[in-house]
Amino acid sequence: MGRPEQVGKEHLGAIEIDGLSTVTLADLIEMKLRSGSKNLLRAQDFADGTGLIHQHKLRSEFAEHLDKTLRSAFRRLVRLIERENPPGARMQTAYGHAT
Repeated sequence: MGRPEQVGKEHLGAIEIDGLSTVTLADLIEMKLRSGSKNLLRAQDFADGTGLIHQHKLRSEFAEHLDKTLRSAFRRLVRLIERENPPGARMQTAYGHAT
């Protein structure tokens, strides 16, 4: 995992999925957005965070689960994703295949 200043928290919430301990979706999105926005060499983290928002079809209300400092950016990303992918539209993968 990244340094505390990159991920934003020293202690993250953990959940168990199929016997494996992992961070919560909210914490994962926080780590990705914070890391990717603070360091241009970590731009893939920001893209991963955007992908999580899109894949899980998260809405602006999910921002309440995030740190206050990231809520505005999260809501802005949700609006951009919704604008680019209106309901009923087929999503393009990174390789150009429709899903």
